[in-house]
Amino acid sequence: TATTRAEALVGAVAWAARPLERFGVDPDRVGLILLITVGALPAVAALAHGAREAQAARCGARGVTAFAVPLAVAALRRADTLGEALTARGFDD
Repeated sequence: TATTRAEALVGAVAWAARPLERFGVDPDRVGLILLITVGALPAVAALAHGAREAQAARCGARGVTAFAVPLAVAALRRADTLGEALTARGFDD
């Protein structure tokens, strides 16, 4: 995924998913899901970095909860924003 253009990767996955059409799977949607997933990985890493910095700013509070809760909240907010953007572009069911 690091050296392949996103369009080519999505096209290859959508092409490979074509046989699943007979089971009601939309190959283009599978490609879109892959594209969103690949794009979300660096975003979640950035959110994790921000959560670590915020944790350190709060006097270095330790523990999984001090890191995981802000990360989960930020990730869910980002997912909600992405969902709204997809709905605005007609990708809702």
